[in-house]
Amino acid sequence: MAALLIATQFAKAQTEKGNQTLGLNFQFQRSTNTSSYIDPVSNAFSVQDQKFTNFYIGPIYSYFIADNLDLGASAQYGSTRSTIGALAGEQKQVNEGFSGTVFLRKYFMYQNKFGLRAGPYAFYGHSKSDFTQSNNSVYDQKTTGNSYGGGINAELLFYPSKQLGVSLSLANLNYTHSDSKNNNGATGKSSGDSFNASFINSGLGLSVFYTIGH
Repeated sequence: MAALLIATQFAKAQTEKGNQTLGLNFQFQRSTNTSSYIDPVSNAFSVQDQKFTNFYIGPIYSYFIADNLDLGASAQYGSTRSTIGALAGEQKQVNEGFSGTVFLRKYFMYQNKFGLRAGPYAFYGHSKSDFTQSNNSVYDQKTTGNSYGGGINAELLFYPSKQLGVSLSLANLNYTHSDSKNNNGATGKSSGDSFNASFINSGLGLSVFYTIGH
């Protein structure tokens, strides 16, 4: 499902040295799905209703250390909720987390209307997760985790006016290391590394921002 990202930014101008941007990022995503399931042992047939909701919000700030080059940071709070309803009972999982990101972005503009911005970023995050099953609490589980990593992000830019800008997520490549533990004691600890790549054809990330400046 496409995700919509709205950012409102305030700046002296667009991409000149010495300018600053201050904004707010917001994303919301919701999806529902109904699937059928046949137990391979009992041959019992059941229907599952799945609901998924994801959103995040946080401030973002950057400073243009040179023309068409800004250095910035952002903070973010996010929440993901998923529900699976079936004959065996309803399962719910709620994830919440905080993260911080620092980034460097290079701007390539054409006539101050069209362009591309891309660059590296690094992040750190802390999260917690609660899993519950309505008809059997023995499967309930609480998990906390920490993660860090970095990557490269690229966005297409379009300025329909000097103050109003739109960016479209083009590609994102990143590496993440994560450590987590749950309430199962020593056996509930785990860690892992992952590499992820997302492109415009795997989901839409749209940013609309407003600038105030010269």
